[in-house]
Amino acid sequence: NCFADICKFTRAKLRKVDTHVKSLSGQRWVERKDAEGWFRSMFPSDPIGASDAAGFVFDFTPDLQVAEVIPGLYVGSQDVAADKNLLVSRGITHVVNAATFIPNFHEPDLVYKRFEVLDLPDSNLHPLFEPCCDFIDEALSGGGGVLVHCNAGVSRSVSLVVAYLMLRKGMRFANALARVQEVRPVARPNDGFRAQLMELDNRLYGD
Repeated sequence: NCFADICKFTRAKLRKVDTHVKSLSGQRWVERKDAEGWFRSMFPSDPIGASDAAGFVFDFTPDLQVAEVIPGLYVGSQDVAADKNLLVSRGITHVVNAATFIPNFHEPDLVYKRFEVLDLPDSNLHPLFEPCCDFIDEALSGGGGVLVHCNAGVSRSVSLVVAYLMLRKGMRFANALARVQEVRPVARPNDGFRAQLMELDNRLYGD
């Protein structure tokens, strides 16, 4: 009977599925739960213009690129954040976690600063800029290395690193973003984050 069938049902019988997500800015990705129960965000191998493609291919291989923006400051994905051996090999002692549903993997061995922010155009990054910059400064001044990551290492983490270059290194928005894209070509803040960084540029330089 129906009740008996329900009683015999187990989670192991559930079929694993991928959740296809589209942001307000048109960016698409897939959420997949890994073997440990954490959600991983899978982005198209060609994120630029992917929202207009009907049959674009998602790259499900781990993204282990550790992009060094300036000496000691790195940007990357959640895959990098999860790989402790990789972090240690790069001298990374501090981590800025700007991802959603991703834990601070290696506490207390590494020092963490967490900013749980959604990759949506209307998410407000302005209150995060100074605390993030202070955390990065503290790590670098002590001889450490810092990884700034979100889920994909494309929008949120990139925006925070660009803001650091603007606020602490005197770089204009366009130059700061170009520097990050030079070492991490997939870097692409969403339209709302770009607007906030341009507002910051105008506040700093007034033109």
